[in-house]
Amino acid sequence: MIEITQKYIEKLLTLISSCPVSFNNVLHKNLPASGGVYRIFEDSSDWSKTVYIGSTKNLRERIYRNLFMGNPEVHTLRRKLISAGFTKVGAVERYLKSNCRIQYLKISNERERKLFEHFAISISKPKYND
Repeated sequence: MIEITQKYIEKLLTLISSCPVSFNNVLHKNLPASGGVYRIFEDSSDWSKTVYIGSTKNLRERIYRNLFMGNPEVHTLRRKLISAGFTKVGAVERYLKSNCRIQYLKISNERERKLFEHFAISISKPKYND
């Protein structure tokens, strides 16, 4: 158990020290089409003030198409931001563009992605995760 915990602590440190990616017009070009775990955070906050953590088999599709540009009913973060008051058209996109950035860690194995995602959520307690 200690070895597994240590492994996930190392992954979490790798995730939060990875180069952040901005929400902008070239976001889709800056994200890989591979699987991984991603962290969305506000620029001015420290690592413990994570907005959302998720996992996906395709980082580019999930983050750009579903979360940033997608339908509010499709993604939990978009739905929760709208519930929190981002109700005007484009408000979620403007908030993400002006306040948030993304970090990600490529993890191809689905089981490993899910286990690490749950670990990262339990440690960082993101504001908008269920």
